[in-house]
Amino acid sequence: MFTSSSKPARPEGPRTRPIGLLLGAVLLALAPMGSGCDKIRGDRAESSATRRAQTAINAYSKASERVNGLHGDIIGAFGRANTANNLPDYRDALRGEVVPAMERFVERLEKMPTGTPELQRIHLGLVAAYRKALEQIQTFIRDLRSPDDLPGFNPIRDRLQQQVALYNRDLDAYYRRFRRELRFEGAVGASAGATPTAAPGR
Repeated sequence: MFTSSSKPARPEGPRTRPIGLLLGAVLLALAPMGSGCDKIRGDRAESSATRRAQTAINAYSKASERVNGLHGDIIGAFGRANTANNLPDYRDALRGEVVPAMERFVERLEKMPTGTPELQRIHLGLVAAYRKALEQIQTFIRDLRSPDDLPGFNPIRDRLQQQVALYNRDLDAYYRRFRRELRFEGAVGASAGATPTAAPGR
């Protein structure tokens, strides 16, 4: 809208152009400028969204490096459990070392910064996968009565590996979209040994 602080002068003589033609000229002159402004605004919005995403990715990557230490604790706990030579020792190692390590890991996962709705969605898939695996491992421990029950761990491991693979794929695509590269050795739970095997004495 155009405003003027002074009252327009009264048209006088033949030099005055009809008001309708003046407005038409102004509107025609503004039309291409308006579409150009829309493009500039769109470019600025896209650039702002990219910067926000890149900032979120940087914060997420830094947090991932810290959380991966706890993930390493899970792998170590499973490794020690797998050295057990009998079922009671194996079950005790799962209950006393593996479960607490996973609980600490999941708790830290839940506190990781995501920064954007899309990154949050990707991350929540990983959180849900580990939370579900933790619940299933606790059930596995409770039901572990004989060596015949040991194969019950395999579906838990396989499902978690599948979910981690999906997380890696989605996170990698998100990083690339905003011109960032995902180092899989730095992604949460992304290492080849992300989900351990379980069997006493193996």
